[in-house]
Amino acid sequence: MLVATIEQAEAALGQRVRVLGTAGDAKLSAVVHSDTLVVYCMERGEGGLLVESRWPEGTIGKQVAVTGTLEWSEQFIADVESDGSVRQGAEGGLWVVTDSNMADSEDGQ
Repeated sequence: MLVATIEQAEAALGQRVRVLGTAGDAKLSAVVHSDTLVVYCMERGEGGLLVESRWPEGTIGKQVAVTGTLEWSEQFIADVESDGSVRQGAEGGLWVVTDSNMADSEDGQ
């Protein structure tokens, strides 16, 4: 299933998908982003926890197509301490593609 928008992501949750967009790099992991959607490319580590992945050198900014299983993760939501201070983390849940592979496509097709 092809995914390039939030609506398509919501409809494809838990399925094997192909995400089209621009390769980017976030502090947490490699990402694929379009105008309305950011998907983190991650792998399953020990105990089933998500772990980072990175794009090969020279990929950032290029159009890519990534295949994998689309998930919604709240693993990285920032903790709020008892004094109200916020620890490092995301403001909310994240779209994640696990077991991901970058399609060999310069134009994301």
